[in-house]
Amino acid sequence: AKHLAQGEGLRFNLGHRAPVEGYSNFLWVLGCALVERLGLEVTLWSRLSSAMAGAALLFAVVSSTRRALGLSRIGLCATGLFLASLPPFAMWTTSGLETMATALTLFMAWERLLADPQRPRGASCGILLLLAALLRADGAVFALFLLAGATLVWAVSERPRPLGRALSRATAILVLGVGAHVAWRLGYYGDWLPNTARVKAGFSLLRIERGWRYVASFVLSVPALALLLLCSLRRLPAQLAHVWIPALTITLASAAYAVWVGGDFMPFGRFLFPTIPFLALCFALPFSPHLVRSGPRSLRAWLLGLGAPLLSVLACFDILPFTSALLERFHFRLDRAWSSEVERWKDMGINEDRWVLLGRALAGHTKLGESMILGGIGAISYLTELTIYDTYGLVTPEVVARGKIRA
Repeated sequence: AKHLAQGEGLRFNLGHRAPVEGYSNFLWVLGCALVERLGLEVTLWSRLSSAMAGAALLFAVVSSTRRALGLSRIGLCATGLFLASLPPFAMWTTSGLETMATALTLFMAWERLLADPQRPRGASCGILLLLAALLRADGAVFALFLLAGATLVWAVSERPRPLGRALSRATAILVLGVGAHVAWRLGYYGDWLPNTARVKAGFSLLRIERGWRYVASFVLSVPALALLLLCSLRRLPAQLAHVWIPALTITLASAAYAVWVGGDFMPFGRFLFPTIPFLALCFALPFSPHLVRSGPRSLRAWLLGLGAPLLSVLACFDILPFTSALLERFHFRLDRAWSSEVERWKDMGINEDRWVLLGRALAGHTKLGESMILGGIGAISYLTELTIYDTYGLVTPEVVARGKIRA
């Protein structure tokens, strides 16, 4: 983003080397470049943008459940509290990455297409899906999950023509927009995939095992989700299929996708976070007038409404209803010793401070044209003009190619 703002184009390393797509968030990079061009502090404004996206998502979920499910004020408060108290929501709201904005656009796409079954809005849904696809390299994958869920809704609801036309419009906008971006990528970078995606391409049993542990660790580290699965998904009424079918489709497909790619090193499930607002929809289901009755079912809703936020608040302080031995069984960061997700979150903050200090120190003793081999490349590269050879292969394609040859 800094180099783009300086007129050097979308490239990580300056100099004679061809540009490499060493990022996974095209629109977010463009937004950061605008901030850089205006002379503002990009690390501050990217976090503020994440926070604003989080606030917008919270508002969107509460307002959508009110319209789609007819929730009372108590149900709306419980749903909002469930979402706001989740540890992943707290982390990604303040992350400075595109994660929260991607979740927001995906959820708004559902709202445009399915929240009001009588008035599906295909064009605006397609634009929002395209924004998600351009915000994040795998955003198109999550967009397809949503379209698959919407197609199932269309199929089980006797294939209404308005929804069918809206689905066609949304799909066409997504395909044409992503196709244009891929064509630009081929012309500019000479590759149809980002280099960051190349790093994760391929299949191995170790990757699948790591991905399975990633998903299991996420559920255990956010016990409110386990409670949700136990309490709210007992009975799924046909009249609310436009809510629970896409929510379950996105959740299950996203879990399968996370297993396939082997997860991620960051805490609290970055590859699973787009499912969070849809899980909030599932949380709201027991509070719907279609389900709330006197007796056990109402009691289950109240247990969920009180228990889930309490579990989330405790989880933010690393107080979990599971033993450390059980959590360690699903250790997936194989390059380091096990730590809890909260500890990993704190470690990333420490690493950030350390890399910023190192980058500032190097800036006073290096010059343009000199090079360095690094693993954690972000802050040091931003604060210096060193050419970076990246040991993970994110901005150095030769590392990816070498790894495939060895494999």
